[in-house]
Amino acid sequence: MPSNSALFPRNFRKAYPLAVRGEGCWIIDQTGRRYLDASGQAAVINIGHGVTEIGRAMAEQSSQLAFAHTTQFHSQPAEKLAQRLLALAPPNFRPGGRVYFTSGGSEATETAIKLARQFHLESGQPARYRVVSRRQSYHGSTLGAMTVSGNVTRRAPYQPLLAEWGHVAPCFCYHCPFGKEFPDCGVACASDLDNFLSASDVASVAAFIFEPVVGATLGAAVPPDGSVLDVGCGGGQFVLRLATRAPNLRITGVDLSPDQVKRATARAQHHPQVRFQVGSALKLPFPDDHFDAAISIASIKHWPDQSQGVYELIRVLRPGGLLQIAEGDRSCSLADAQAAVRLAVPRPLRTIALMALRTYVLGQGPDLDDARALVAHRRLTQARVERMPSLPMLLISGIKE
Repeated sequence: MPSNSALFPRNFRKAYPLAVRGEGCWIIDQTGRRYLDASGQAAVINIGHGVTEIGRAMAEQSSQLAFAHTTQFHSQPAEKLAQRLLALAPPNFRPGGRVYFTSGGSEATETAIKLARQFHLESGQPARYRVVSRRQSYHGSTLGAMTVSGNVTRRAPYQPLLAEWGHVAPCFCYHCPFGKEFPDCGVACASDLDNFLSASDVASVAAFIFEPVVGATLGAAVPPDGSVLDVGCGGGQFVLRLATRAPNLRITGVDLSPDQVKRATARAQHHPQVRFQVGSALKLPFPDDHFDAAISIASIKHWPDQSQGVYELIRVLRPGGLLQIAEGDRSCSLADAQAAVRLAVPRPLRTIALMALRTYVLGQGPDLDDARALVAHRRLTQARVERMPSLPMLLISGIKE
C-alpha cells in the first residue's frame, strides 16, 4: 500500500493493486494485469463488470432523481423492483408481502432483527427479543449482525460487545457435529433447534435466522439431499428438469399409466437419482412421513377423488415437508387463458386451442373455492391457495405440521 494513501486498508502489511476497470469476470489493475474474479467479489457482481446496460440505467436514474428518503417518499423504480422481487419469492411471501430495501447484507440483518423485535412489541409480547442462529454462520460484520453470526474466530475480538442469544448446530454433513450420517441421522441438526428451545427461555425468543446455503464460513455448504415425490408425473418432463437443476435431490415420479412410466424411465437413464413407478394418487405406495416435498402439476383434475389424493400427498410428507399443487383454474379470466395460448400455440391454431384449453383442461380443474376446500382442515401450516399471476393456474401450497 503506498505510504501516501488516504485509504484505511484491511491489512497494513499487504500491498494492494489498484483496480482501474472490469470486463465481465475480469478485473484489470493499473499495470494491465488481469485477475479472474471467480466469486464476483463478495458474491455481489454475478452479472459481471462493465455491463453497459447497467451503467446506462444508473446514469439515467441519477439524472432524474438521486435519492428520495423513505420517511417522506416512495419512488416508481423502487415499487417496480419490489413487485418483481415478490413475484420471485416463495408463495407464502406474496399475498400482502412487502419489501424493505437496505444498502447491504449487514444492514439487512440489522433491519430483520429490529423488525422481529417490533413485531413482538406490536403483538403485545415485549419479552421477546432474542434471535437464535446457527454456529459457524455469517450474517454480517456490524455488531448486531455479528451477534447472530456464529463464526467463533470472527466473534472472538468483539465478544465483550456481543449479546449471547443462543446458537444451535450447523447443518454440515461433511463434518457432522453429531457424528452421524445422512439420512440415518434423522436430520439431527434440525432437531437441535427444538432441543435448544426446550432447554432455553423460549418466551424470550423472537426469531430464528439461518442461511439456506452457508457461504465462506462453511465453504458453501448446502443442506442435506432431499427427497421429492411427483404424483401424476406423466412422461417425466418436469422431474427431469428438476433433476438437472438439483442433481442432489432424490426424486420419485408416480403415474397411473404404465406407458408413461416406461417412457419416463427411458428418458431418465442418465439420472441415477431419479426413479419412476406405477401407482395411484388415491393410494400411494409409500409409508407415512417419507418425502421432504410432494408435488403434483396439472394432474389432480384427473383424480376421481381429489380430496383423497390430497390426503395421500400430505400423508407421505415428513413433518415440515412442502406440499405444492399446480392445476388449471376453472374460474380463470379469458385474458389469462388467451395469454397462455399465445405463449405456446401458433397463431392459426389459437382459436381451436383456446376452446380446447377452456373445455378439456381448465374446465375439469378446480376453481378457487374448490381448491381452498381441498386444503381446509388438513395437517398443514401456511396453507395457501392463490392464482398464479397472468396464468390460468392455481397454486396450492402448505407445510405439513
